[in-house]
Amino acid sequence: MARGSRSVTSSKWRYCHPSYYLKRPKRLALLFIVFVCASLVVWDRQTLVSEHQVEIAELRKEVSDLQNLRREKVKEAMLHAWGSYEKYAWGQDELQPQSKNGVNSFGGLGATLIDSLDTLYIMGLNEQFQKSPRLGSQTHWILTRNMKQAFSRQAIKILGTEQLEFIVRSQRTGDPKYQEKVENVIKQINKTFPDDGLLPIYINPHSGATGYSPITFGAMGDSFYEYLLKVWIQGNKTSAVKHYRDMWEKSMKGLLSLIRRSTPSSFAYICEKNGGISLRQVIFHSTEHLQMDELACFAPGMLALGSSGYGPEDSQKFLSLAEEDWLACEFVVLRHILYESLLGTCYNFYQSTPTKLAGENYSFILGSVGTSWNILRPETVESLFYLWRLTGNKTYQEWGWNIFQAFEKNSRIESGYVGLKDVNSGVKDNMMQSFFLAETLKYLYLLFSPSSVIPLDQWVFNTEAHPLRIVTRHEGGLVENSNDKQKHFSRIGGRKEGRSGRDKGFMLLQILRSIGNRSSLKFLQNGFIQGFLTRAKQAKNIEINDRHSQRAVTTALWCNFLVFSLKFGVWLASSSHVMLAEVVHSVADFANQALLAYGLTSSRRAPDAIHPYGYSKERFVWSLISAVGIFCLGSGATVVHGFQNLWTAQPPENMQYAALVICGSFIIEGASLIVAIQAVKKGAAAEGMKLRDYIWRGHDPTSVAVMTEDGAAVTGLVIAGASLVAVNITGNAIYDPIGSIVVGNLLGMVAIFLIQRNRHALIGRAMDDHDMEKVLQFLKNDPVVDSLYDCKSEVIGPGFFRFKAEIDFNGVMVVQNYLERTGREEWARQFREAAKQRDDTALMKIMSNYGEEVVTALGSEVDRLENEIQNLVPGIRHVDIEAHNPTESTF
Repeated sequence: MARGSRSVTSSKWRYCHPSYYLKRPKRLALLFIVFVCASLVVWDRQTLVSEHQVEIAELRKEVSDLQNLRREKVKEAMLHAWGSYEKYAWGQDELQPQSKNGVNSFGGLGATLIDSLDTLYIMGLNEQFQKSPRLGSQTHWILTRNMKQAFSRQAIKILGTEQLEFIVRSQRTGDPKYQEKVENVIKQINKTFPDDGLLPIYINPHSGATGYSPITFGAMGDSFYEYLLKVWIQGNKTSAVKHYRDMWEKSMKGLLSLIRRSTPSSFAYICEKNGGISLRQVIFHSTEHLQMDELACFAPGMLALGSSGYGPEDSQKFLSLAEEDWLACEFVVLRHILYESLLGTCYNFYQSTPTKLAGENYSFILGSVGTSWNILRPETVESLFYLWRLTGNKTYQEWGWNIFQAFEKNSRIESGYVGLKDVNSGVKDNMMQSFFLAETLKYLYLLFSPSSVIPLDQWVFNTEAHPLRIVTRHEGGLVENSNDKQKHFSRIGGRKEGRSGRDKGFMLLQILRSIGNRSSLKFLQNGFIQGFLTRAKQAKNIEINDRHSQRAVTTALWCNFLVFSLKFGVWLASSSHVMLAEVVHSVADFANQALLAYGLTSSRRAPDAIHPYGYSKERFVWSLISAVGIFCLGSGATVVHGFQNLWTAQPPENMQYAALVICGSFIIEGASLIVAIQAVKKGAAAEGMKLRDYIWRGHDPTSVAVMTEDGAAVTGLVIAGASLVAVNITGNAIYDPIGSIVVGNLLGMVAIFLIQRNRHALIGRAMDDHDMEKVLQFLKNDPVVDSLYDCKSEVIGPGFFRFKAEIDFNGVMVVQNYLERTGREEWARQFREAAKQRDDTALMKIMSNYGEEVVTALGSEVDRLENEIQNLVPGIRHVDIEAHNPTESTF
């Protein structure tokens, strides 16, 4: 029984033994054909997947380029709006574009100017941001006066609007009184907070009693519900602020009770109530068709933002209500139909009018616009921004772009942007609201920006779209003064981002010092400035296309594995020394291709804190390791084995098998070599280099390594074939180990070539002479550059460089350029007035300000030069330009 069992087992395993196939040539040929076919299928599939990934990458790049273009269009709109305000209404609250004058809608606060500061900063409009006015010290008493008027009849919108700002002010100043005041109000409201979480818009500030005023998510009520959620988020969702979240969830249950669906169009919308009685019951006798304010279109974004605090089921329910999925509750069932969503309804407000701009509200009774004016409101765009950030659905970007184009077509005039008196006829009004710059254009810009610009896990927007830092709240109330504890954005960029950002921060401090509101100054100095000093900038996408290198490596891997299998089988059958050398060669080749493939993948990793310049040089590292492997395992072992068998060589057996494998391997390795040569040629063409120069100095080591190794493999097969022919003709076995030694030396030469090539790259080779000459010629011809010193470059990866130079700047040209941009008349006036007054203090202050501006101007010139150098030679990823100090010159 035992013997029979072993016999059955051995009969099963005999198919895995090489000798089984070597004794049966037909089956070996069949196995070879199957293996080749399977390899070709896998390789073809791998190629298709790779090409598909390339197509996806190209599509993503096209989409990214499109969004960049759209973002620039929004920035240009901001420049137009800001420039018109600057020209016709500078320092006043709002611009009246048709009559080209300003109006003080808020008591002369300069609302548009102050409201727009962070928009200018986020968009990188440095010059506009730095041109600060001096508004005087009247801001504080205007704010105080308006605050007293607002609280005389307290709307819940006021309660909401002040809640977040007062808490943040206490966090920034360390003074708890602001937070205590507003949180005491919330505590009082929470004592009598209704089960459905819905409050009328007016509350008696003395008794806290509610009346029969409207319950609405539109005008006068929106910010209360928004801030219940955002105070919880700004406190980092800790238990100290959980009561805000609890109140908000109650209110969202109440919101569900206000969801209605129009008939027959099935649009979901939020109706209004009056003292618990629905307006439709009073006016329209239970008809379900009412109206919804465009102001209430902030709600989809709020629901999406708050969905993360629920469990999985409720979270999906509220996100679906905000978006476009289905929601089941006792009042309404929303199916997966686009226009059944709240955001779809809001977008339809725009699409349903001839101008493609929404009216102030929409009547679901009439099936048309109710109040027909449009004053450039941001709420729908705000929700599009949140839904895009939280879902990644690019449909929302398309909707936002359509709305922006409608503003451009209907609201843009030569002197700014105006609202419409009637969205049906397109008749224009005469007001550019401050929130158009502060909110509408900001949300549109962020809608087309990467998620790293104002990330929602670090910032929360107040109701006027000003970003506030998220700060962890703990039990016991007020957080400690957080002036020196702000985290910064991670950023991609060099020294210039930090410098230019810091210049902008200090300029904002100058503006606020001139306003004279110390608490606002401290709040902005510590919350707004420190966060944005390290605002991320999107890096230029100048990655080399690795498609051909990847294909060459993948092809070589499969080919080497196949050839190794064949050579190993023949060596077992023939005991040929030269064939053993070829087996070792194939093992080395396969291992080396695996190392190259790993290096290719590893080098694509993004920069991080430990490796701020990225991992691009990993290709050189693994190519060097591969070359060392060839030298030791391939060349060394093969040569030693050949010398050991010079005096003991025996004629190889089964010569016909050896000849068959050599011919087959030659075809397979030749195909791999052709793919590698094509990759090298395309790399040389992409860099504008001759093939010979690219082989020696090209920036991508992977394709060159594959080509040289495959070339050595093909040559080695020719040598092996010649050795076996010589043995067969002469009968002298000495030609077999001689062939082995020759193959080993060939591998050694290839290894030394690759080691030298990668060694130069790792040590720090300079970029090509013609690129260096272009950069130096550009700098020498620039009018702000007098002289160049210590210009250096270094390869930091395949096709990536670092450039450094010290420059002796032409101070006269720097100052002239600055004065041409900002206007020399104002500085001349300030100097003349100080001279007339003979006030040394005033003169010193003006001189200090002027000196600071000149330093800032020099920084701007450096930024300009760095950007133009990167445009001139796209492979230059990092540019370091420093001002040359003549006193440090060496003799």
